[in-house]
Amino acid sequence: MKRGLSRVTNVICSSGGHKLSERGTARCRRCDAVLYRSLPATYDRALAFTLAAAVLFAVANCFSIVELSIKGAFVETTLLGMVASLWHGGMWPLASLVFVTTILTPLVNIAAVLYLLVPLHMGRSPYRPELALRVLRQVAPWAMVEVLMLAMLVALVKLEHFATVVPGFGIWAFGAVMVLLAAAAVSFNPADMCTRIDRGPEDHALSRVPGNSEVASTAARAGLFICDDCGLVSKPFAQFKGGICPRCGAVLHLRKPHSLARTWAFLSAAMVLYIPAVLLPIMVTRTLFGARSDTILSGVASLWTSGS
Repeated sequence: MKRGLSRVTNVICSSGGHKLSERGTARCRRCDAVLYRSLPATYDRALAFTLAAAVLFAVANCFSIVELSIKGAFVETTLLGMVASLWHGGMWPLASLVFVTTILTPLVNIAAVLYLLVPLHMGRSPYRPELALRVLRQVAPWAMVEVLMLAMLVALVKLEHFATVVPGFGIWAFGAVMVLLAAAAVSFNPADMCTRIDRGPEDHALSRVPGNSEVASTAARAGLFICDDCGLVSKPFAQFKGGICPRCGAVLHLRKPHSLARTWAFLSAAMVLYIPAVLLPIMVTRTLFGARSDTILSGVASLWTSGS
């Protein structure tokens, strides 16, 4: 079901006017992209996934992720133990990167979601939810449990050539955490959550939507802002030159400042670095029989020929 711009605004603001029927869909007038789906409340589902992820995340960090047997010597390590080994071995940049992306940010991500959803489940509103939403928006892209899983699987295959490798209970727990966090992210909708917490700002924001928004081709031309933190669509207060979200106080922009220049800069740098990243060695393995360097392509070929 397609809606015009002002009707989509009503749907997102969730106050009066045209509302979607259950499981209805609002689409962009210009490119037909899905803007909003009216689905049954999924707070309890997201909370269940996140609680399970929290329990398994604790388990994954308490139990060993890999167990090695080399010439009768038995070695096992947890993820925290691996970070400590890298740090004491002088590879503190790598240790810091592993700690931040695989331990700290997933933990903050889980804690922020629980902070928002547990009070809602108990019939109360969380204190200052906009702060938790901003933290969640900043840390979510850096929680790279799936990258950790891929790296550990590749490392296990490489280690099998000169040691007996047994995946520990921790690696299976990390795999489950990866799936649960993805399911929680799909079920968790910040805009719906904010609407449930407080409907007052949505009504106030809707009153500032211009009357000619129906004929505007884009929200920006209609003078409308969308908050990246809480999802509210509104028009800026008259006393502000820029946009200030009336619900969470975030600074709003019709476009991200210098977005095109930043995008071109990042894209150009990625294109330049892509070629050496593929062609130059990413790993050097030293054994009693000599040293071997692997590129991404040779590593893929090695995994394929070894049956992995």
